[in-house]
Amino acid sequence: MWMEYKEQIDPETVSNIEYFIEEKKNVRGWSEHTIAAMRSVLYSFFAKINKKIADVTQDDVIEWLDEYRIDEKTGKPKKPATINQRLALLKIFFIYATEEFGLKNVPIYKKWRQKEPLSVPRSLSESEYSQLKAYVKTLALRDRTMVLIALDTGLRASELVSLTTANISLEDRSIQVLTKGKKMRTTFFKEETLFVLKELIATLPEGESHLFLNKYGKPISDRSMRRIFNKIGNELGFTRRFTPHVCRHTFVTKLLDKGATLTTARILVDHKNSSTTKRYAKISAKSLLEEYDKYVE
Repeated sequence: MWMEYKEQIDPETVSNIEYFIEEKKNVRGWSEHTIAAMRSVLYSFFAKINKKIADVTQDDVIEWLDEYRIDEKTGKPKKPATINQRLALLKIFFIYATEEFGLKNVPIYKKWRQKEPLSVPRSLSESEYSQLKAYVKTLALRDRTMVLIALDTGLRASELVSLTTANISLEDRSIQVLTKGKKMRTTFFKEETLFVLKELIATLPEGESHLFLNKYGKPISDRSMRRIFNKIGNELGFTRRFTPHVCRHTFVTKLLDKGATLTTARILVDHKNSSTTKRYAKISAKSLLEEYDKYVE
């Protein structure tokens, strides 16, 4: 879709957008998913307003936003979270544009954010989790390892897809990854995963450090990985889309269900704000009922 918009924009603006995206990809390590979302919002925005970057005003953003709020296919309003995400992406670009492309100020106000209902993150039910654990044993080695690591560690999709042997310590069953804030964090995996990891690493071509390769021997893409997870969910009959992020939610939920503190959970999954982790505590309220039934006759 963004390719259609791209053709409607002047070459200088296109060049500046691509320069911005390339820099963020190299410096910030943006995933394919983030890059695709950024291209989509920037190209749709500039195709709509038909202006150069330095000339963007608040009125332009308001006009675009009024149209963007409504889904073209259904005619229904989009979710507040979707609108807020797109505004956030635009703001990231505009901040950069004030430094690089001559934009005088950032034409987005914080008050434009839509109020979002407090939602409980989607995690696997006990039944779905049991189904998945049994099904994983039938998968090819690469996919089995990928899912087990996702369940054991709560890694972000971008962290999971870019894992290399340098990130892994088999001796103490740990994985070190570079966080979104460019800091190293350590997480751990189970004995079961240790065995499949050893097996997978042994199959890698000599000199290859990336864990997850496609059939051509190249590192698997973010999109391909998401496709694998979605296919697994479909084959298991899950009613909602199965993604690496669902595994991340499930990891946090299980930690809290088993008595881990919010601080421990927050550190393991790299939540910057403890309020993010607290959202999972609502899922774990069942632990209170179990304790109640245990001690109250």
